[in-house]
Amino acid sequence: MPDEPAGRCRSCRDAAVTTVLDLGHQPVADDLADSPDDARGAPRHRLAVGCCRSCGLVQLDALTPVLAHAAHGHGSAFSGTVLDHEAGWAAELMADLPPAGRVLDVGSGSGGLLRPFAAAGHQVLGWERDGALADQATAAGTTTTVRDGNVRGAAVPEFDLVLANHTLSHADDLDAAVEVLAGSLAPGGRLAVEFHSALGILLGGQVDVVCHAHRSYLSLTALTAALGRHGLTVTTARPLTLHGGVVRVQARSTAEGARPEGGVAEVLAAEAEAGLGDPAAWRPLADRTLRLPDALRDALAGLGDGVRVAGYGAPSRGTTLLNLCGLTASELPRTADRSPAKQGRFLPGAGTRVCAPEELAADPPDVVLVLVWPLREEVLAQLADLRARGTRFLFPLPTLELVP
Repeated sequence: MPDEPAGRCRSCRDAAVTTVLDLGHQPVADDLADSPDDARGAPRHRLAVGCCRSCGLVQLDALTPVLAHAAHGHGSAFSGTVLDHEAGWAAELMADLPPAGRVLDVGSGSGGLLRPFAAAGHQVLGWERDGALADQATAAGTTTTVRDGNVRGAAVPEFDLVLANHTLSHADDLDAAVEVLAGSLAPGGRLAVEFHSALGILLGGQVDVVCHAHRSYLSLTALTAALGRHGLTVTTARPLTLHGGVVRVQARSTAEGARPEGGVAEVLAAEAEAGLGDPAAWRPLADRTLRLPDALRDALAGLGDGVRVAGYGAPSRGTTLLNLCGLTASELPRTADRSPAKQGRFLPGAGTRVCAPEELAADPPDVVLVLVWPLREEVLAQLADLRARGTRFLFPLPTLELVP
């Protein structure tokens, strides 16, 4: 795909953003439908990614519409891997909190990340833009205010710890969102951010994570620049394997003498070597993405006549993948997901029906296409009984693989 100008950066405002990856016209990934007809008829919009040659931020390009309804809240996790990951992070952060520390979670969903802090006696508050999730969290005992923390508004510097767990990617204006986070810190306070690394897209081929709800695809390079404009210095950074690659970051006030530790330089060096902000570095991925639809469709067709295929998981990345590859309910009539809110509904564009995992146990498919492929080991463990009965597992990414 030839490089094309794509407008100004949503962080540094430089007119240095170039489109590097085009996924065609796609429905809003999280808009599950109540009928197959509604799913197939879901509106489609351009979905393309650009990179800023100035600050390195990877982001939806200027020709991709910013859709106000394209957002997904972070409700209760149904993955043991994710729950253990979050519990470990909470324990790590609590080690440096004062007694009865004040903790704010921006984009707190149903309050899961705050519960360990509250149980330890800390004062917690969630900000959540989704009113239903905010009510759910408050009813469960985690005080939550309906507020979009990615939008400029009154911020009182009173929190010892501010959490931003996979929320900055949803900000229409990344610089405004960082301003809110910085303005919420009390003297001596810490900011803790976890984000899905853009390196996972560039080096791992995770194009399925791209969707209209994710306005930005963060790197430590881009985040460090944005934090620096608002008086914060990244002190720690650590890459982890969840979701195919995330980075955990802590930052403190530059004026208070914050200095980066060694892990920060290592992550920055890896990003620089990959060339996140260089359009040329993205061309191999763009070429690989063009080949992905044929490769996945050929793999499914090669299973043979009469082979029954079902999916596992109904994440937004699954919707992106199916629509990118032109797969519909004809190829994938059903996919199982542990979230009751998704069961009985249909993936937009594809029209695939979401069922409960118990349905797969009662009516086993011959092959399972794993749409939540970053949770590979957990999925294989959850579906061990199916595997013992002869069901095979097709992992579409990072490398197409059929596992017996």
